[in-house]
Amino acid sequence: MRAEFLEAADAQTKRLLRLITNLLSASNMEEGSRPVAIERVDLAAIARSVVAELPAAAERVRIDIPADRAVPTDRGRITEVLMNLIDNAMKYSPPDTPVEVGASADAEGFRLWVSDRGVGIDESEQSSIFERFHQVDQSATRQFGGVGLGLYLSRGLVQELDGRIEVTSSPARGSTFTVVLPAGAMPQASPERVPATTA
Repeated sequence: MRAEFLEAADAQTKRLLRLITNLLSASNMEEGSRPVAIERVDLAAIARSVVAELPAAAERVRIDIPADRAVPTDRGRITEVLMNLIDNAMKYSPPDTPVEVGASADAEGFRLWVSDRGVGIDESEQSSIFERFHQVDQSATRQFGGVGLGLYLSRGLVQELDGRIEVTSSPARGSTFTVVLPAGAMPQASPERVPATTA
């Protein structure tokens, strides 16, 4: 019982921390006060670190990214985006179904996607799911938790990198969220871009 209690407390603490992080990130994004730092990032390593932070993710998330898939992007932003997309995929799909994370690259840039086999999103709702505090079904707030910031924040972070986020989904069949980012180019829009520092 003690172990179960501690595990539950740890899971809830991490969820509260993610909520606070999202609120702070959304505030920074709207103020344009967080510089973009571009460096070569190992996507597989980032995905593994995100999975390690999410309760029960190790048993469900399948990562199909080559170990040497290093891409130029902002480490903090791509980590937050993956955290939100994987957390959402797990939240809105049955606990006995997998969540798949993959990536591909070509001359134009790279794609990073998260797929689930969950409740899905009706086509009529797909244009509004990235709005701040939006919930497709308000009962989802009670059933699944969350305040509707994850997708709003993810879209904003991706746009700061001159990229875009897309969704393909069908009710009761699951969803795939795909992040598309340009290859090698340093984004030029605000906020201010600075080179990444290395430890």
